[in-house]
Formats: sequence, structure tokens, C-alpha cells
Amino acid sequence: MGIILSAFFWPYTLLQFPAGRLAGMFGAKKVLGWVGRSAASAAIGLASNLFTMVLCRVGVGAGEAAAIPTCNKVVVDNFDSKERAWQWAGTSPSDMNSPRSAD
Repeated sequence: MGIILSAFFWPYTLLQFPAGRLAGMFGAKKVLGWVGRSAASAAIGLASNLFTMVLCRVGVGAGEAAAIPTCNKVVVDNFDSKERAWQWAGTSPSDMNSPRSAD
């Protein structure tokens, strides 16, 4: 179990900085639009042994690493500094029912 969880964690952790750099160079849409994460996630259901499961989890971790840096890039590029916090409000299930105050 630890090997399978680590197979996601390490690529996810180590590739966040390069993914953010790529988003800065090529744009968030091109970096976030990588379909490999979806393919690797779907392939997990087809994994028949530990080795293929680990490979699939590495693919999911590598693809998911781009999510946070590219979303931050989209928010920074498209919203004024006073509006940025509101773009992240409501993104977690615990925040979805919280009232938002008007400025």
C-alpha cells in the first residue's frame, strides 16, 4: 500500500515546480490540458499487478502536479489583486456553504 501511495506522492511533489515553470513559459491551458493524467487514471482499473499499478500512479501524480500551479497562474493573469482571494473561495466543499460578504 505504501509503495502505491508513494508512486503518486513523489512525482506529484517533485513536478509541481517544473509544471509551474512550464505554465509560465507556455501558458496554463497548454500545460493543464495534458490528457495523460486521465489516461493514467483510467488505466488504474486495468492494472493487473503491482508494477503496472505503480506506473499508473506515477502517471497520475505527474499529471496532477500541474493542477495547482496552473490554476494559480490563471487566477494571477485574469484577476486583479483585490479579487484573487474571492476566486479561491468556495473551491473546497467546506467553503461552498459559507456566506460571502460584499465589499
